[in-house]
Amino acid sequence: MQVILRPVQGETSVKDREEPGHARQFEDETCSRTDRTTGHPDRRPECRARLFLVLEEADTKTARPLEFELPRDAVKLMDSHLATRSPLLCPSGTRFLFPKRSGDRPVGPNALSARIAKRVRKETGLVMNAHLFRHFAVMVWLDANPGGYEVARRLLGHSDLSHTINMYSGLEIKAATRAFSDLINEKKGG
Repeated sequence: MQVILRPVQGETSVKDREEPGHARQFEDETCSRTDRTTGHPDRRPECRARLFLVLEEADTKTARPLEFELPRDAVKLMDSHLATRSPLLCPSGTRFLFPKRSGDRPVGPNALSARIAKRVRKETGLVMNAHLFRHFAVMVWLDANPGGYEVARRLLGHSDLSHTINMYSGLEIKAATRAFSDLINEKKGG
């Protein structure tokens, strides 16, 4: 899987994508220029793009394409990463989010996963691999939204809701109990 930043004009369907596993930007035509110094897309506040992570059929276990719009704060983190990595880590203007030092291709998935695990351990002391982020995201979601399996299914890209329920039921017991207690207290007070 590759993650590639690429500005485009107008929205297209997942089927129209040319490269697997890339981040896709949608920008207004008036803001489609690139910064001459860095080679990166224009990031003036009025030109903030919508950025999508796109996974093609070949990049998913279910052989179904997935497309997620990235939150603005994630886009800001990516902008910061892009601004500080060049020219220290790779040639300016490279199209990959995590390129090899040469800038001609992305870091491989195993190397990227190892780098993520190393950074998480250094920053937090936790031992966590890249795949565990999927489980962590669902745990956070279900804790905040007991029984919210349909959203969890979509986040995970599962084709069948029963698979998600089988894998994650029980994670939200404390949150469900808390939500029920809050409901009872609300009914008593109202």
